[in-house]
Amino acid sequence: MGLHVSFDIAIPTASWSGRPKDLLEDLGRELLPRREHVGRIMVAEKDSVYFVENTLFEGDEERIEDVPDPLNGPAINRNKCLPFIESEWIVFLDDDVRLVPGWGDQIMGLLASEPTCDFIGGQILARRPRNWFSQAAEDFVIRHKQQSDGWYLAAAHLVARSDALKALDGFDRSFIYGGEDWDLSKRAIVSGFSTGVSDALAVTHAHPTTFTALMAKAGQYGKAEALFEDSPLGAEVAEQQRQALETGSESHSFPLKGALTWPARQFQEFRSLGRSRLRSARSTVLYAPWMLRYMRNSASR
Repeated sequence: MGLHVSFDIAIPTASWSGRPKDLLEDLGRELLPRREHVGRIMVAEKDSVYFVENTLFEGDEERIEDVPDPLNGPAINRNKCLPFIESEWIVFLDDDVRLVPGWGDQIMGLLASEPTCDFIGGQILARRPRNWFSQAAEDFVIRHKQQSDGWYLAAAHLVARSDALKALDGFDRSFIYGGEDWDLSKRAIVSGFSTGVSDALAVTHAHPTTFTALMAKAGQYGKAEALFEDSPLGAEVAEQQRQALETGSESHSFPLKGALTWPARQFQEFRSLGRSRLRSARSTVLYAPWMLRYMRNSASR
């Protein structure tokens, strides 16, 4: 099956001392039987990119490439891997995800099917699936979302065609609060690359488990939205939204228009994801203060 398939893996982390041991163990377990299809497995931090594939599969020492950089962050560290990509595909995994058993078969099956999309989002499931705040984060924070022009993908679990990613110069390093994946998706779509999602592979992610942590995400993403709005691409998007409002198209902003009908619309969106009525109602209630915090931070720039 798909003997031509090859892929690299990039994992951004804050520091090598806090490297994602659990995720690396998952990768060793899932990919050892498919060693010939795996190129480089890179863990990138502020000062270095660590090549760990030989450590996982042969027990050898990891190789280190020094890449001094005064800044640290997910977008920046992902970009440090770009010069070392060897394979047709690159898989991005955040350092706090865990692979669902069978992920190795799933990624092989996906790539062997010769996908037509250049950027593909895999499932990102809450690690605490019964926690209400984790459920809310799964419903409206850390997930891929389809917009009118294409899919906007979360980088916590992202498969990218290497040539397409390099053509876009990777992630925009100015997005230090998050939002770099939204920006990458928009630039990909504008540049003629295709985005899509696949339910064929899944990871679990450490979603927020408290109201405070959930609201902190709103503040963080609101700051990222402010950065996006200040960019040339963000200005273009804002103009398109303004024109849509003038022509009477329904806005998805909250609470600018249709505030009275917004809860019902949002509830139906969660239901369309396959959520229960009770969960959809809870997420709708939590989404209101989340968006208020988000908008307050996006406006304070």
